[in-house]
Amino acid sequence: MNFTPARKEPVDNRYQYEKVTRFMNKQLVSLSPIENAFDAMDFLLEKRISGAPVLDDRGHMIGIITEKDFLKMILDRAYNNHPVRGTMVKDYMTTEITTVSPDMDLLDVAQMFLRSPYKRFPVVENGKLLGLVSRRDILKAALLVKHTSWK
Repeated sequence: MNFTPARKEPVDNRYQYEKVTRFMNKQLVSLSPIENAFDAMDFLLEKRISGAPVLDDRGHMIGIITEKDFLKMILDRAYNNHPVRGTMVKDYMTTEITTVSPDMDLLDVAQMFLRSPYKRFPVVENGKLLGLVSRRDILKAALLVKHTSWK
């Protein structure tokens, strides 16, 4: 005779996905495209961050500038004799950006991280930057979210 005891709570075999908005970083540092690039580099070094979104005067994300972009700037200056004065963030920022929407599932974003070299994705809705989600945010979410089928 088989006997299966009654469960006290119903079993839900569906994944209960968490959304990006719950775990993204909303305290952002951003830069202007017309800001002096060397001042921006100094600012990021001072804040101990590896990159920042670049926003236009309406708050729309138009690019991102990272340590890699600043390395290009330094090499242009050293090897190509580019002038130091007048160099702006817009001259070196990356404009082809992979973004995520605020309602994306964290597992989908985790898949995106596995397929790309990026450490963070901007969370954008209607051109407006809402936050950033990083690999570390996904890892924190995995530890915090106990009610999902993440194991």
